[in-house]
Amino acid sequence: MQEFDADLKLAERLDASLLITGASDAETEDIARLVHGRSQRQDAPFVTIHCGDVSDAQFESELLGDKHRSLYGAVSENTGRLHQASGGSLVMVDVGELGRLMQEALLRFLTTGAFHYPERPSRVVDVRIIATTSRPLFERVVAGDFRDDLYYRLNVIHISIPPLRERREDIPSLTSEILRDLSQRQDTIAPRIAPAAMTLLQAYDWPGNMRELRDVLTTLHLSAHGGTIEADDLPPAVASRSQSRVRTSIKSDRPVVGPAFH
Repeated sequence: MQEFDADLKLAERLDASLLITGASDAETEDIARLVHGRSQRQDAPFVTIHCGDVSDAQFESELLGDKHRSLYGAVSENTGRLHQASGGSLVMVDVGELGRLMQEALLRFLTTGAFHYPERPSRVVDVRIIATTSRPLFERVVAGDFRDDLYYRLNVIHISIPPLRERREDIPSLTSEILRDLSQRQDTIAPRIAPAAMTLLQAYDWPGNMRELRDVLTTLHLSAHGGTIEADDLPPAVASRSQSRVRTSIKSDRPVVGPAFH
C-alpha cells in the first residue's frame, strides 16, 4: 500500500507518461481519472480512447480527425481525440491492444511531441499520455507483440493497483470521484454519502474491485436524485457482509479501515 500511495502521489505531481495496471479496464480508467483530477492538468480535458475498439485503419482519424460528406453534400467534421484532449490527458485504455502501426505512431509522438502521418502535416499537441491495461503488458513485449521501446516510454511512472480490499482508506476519495463523474455525465447533482453508509462501503471486501464499486455507485446515484445515500440504500449483499465485518471488528477492537486518505 505504501508503494501504491507513493506512486499515486508521484503521478499526480509529475507531468510524465504514465502506465497504470490493474484488475480491469474500468478500474485503471478510474485511477487515471483520479490522477488527472489532482494533476496540474486538472482543469483541462480528460479524453479516452479504447484501443481494442480501434483498428490500424481507424486510428489516424480517431486521433487526428477527419471530414465526412453526406449524400446531400453536408460536411461533418470529427476533430479527433488529440484536439479534444489539448492541454489535458489522453488515456489509452487497454494499450496492449494497439496494432503495430498505432504503436509506431504513439512512439513517435512520445519521442517528438508530434504525430506524423503520411499526407498530413505533423501536429504538435500538448497532451499527457496515460496508458492503462488489465493484462500483463510486459508478456506481450517478450512475445514480440508490443514494442519494447514504446513500453519503456510509457512506463516512466507505473502505478500497479492493489485489490480494493487492501486500500479501504481510498474508498471515500474514489467514491467522490466516481459520483462526480456520473453527475457530470448526466448533468445532475452529485449525492452525498452518509457516514454510516461510507463505513459499510469501506468494510465491504469488493471482490469485483473498482468495476463493482462503480456499478454499485451508478445504481445508488440513479436512486438518490442528488440527495443523501444512507446505509439502508446499499444493496443487501454489500450491507449484510459489511455489517458482519463491522461487528467483528468492534468485538476484536480492531479498526475496519486504516488512516484517512488524503
